[in-house]
Amino acid sequence: MLCTDIGRDGTLTGPNLDLYAECLHRFPTLDWIASGGLSAAKDLQPLAATGVTAVVTGKALLDGRLSLEEIRRFSRAG
Repeated sequence: MLCTDIGRDGTLTGPNLDLYAECLHRFPTLDWIASGGLSAAKDLQPLAATGVTAVVTGKALLDGRLSLEEIRRFSRAG
């Protein structure tokens, strides 16, 4: 399930961790994809801690704030 915080989408202000944690709490059998606000690699670990299974990197990747190598190091597919 893709969940986009449209208030943070493209802002690079950091992900809405409370939103994603609540989604997983309410619907724990779904695989959640977090989208909106990711600013850099420092956001990946807190997102993983919420239980999301994937992240849309969007603007952070396009703007060079997040590298493919950082994604690779974090990715389970790595």
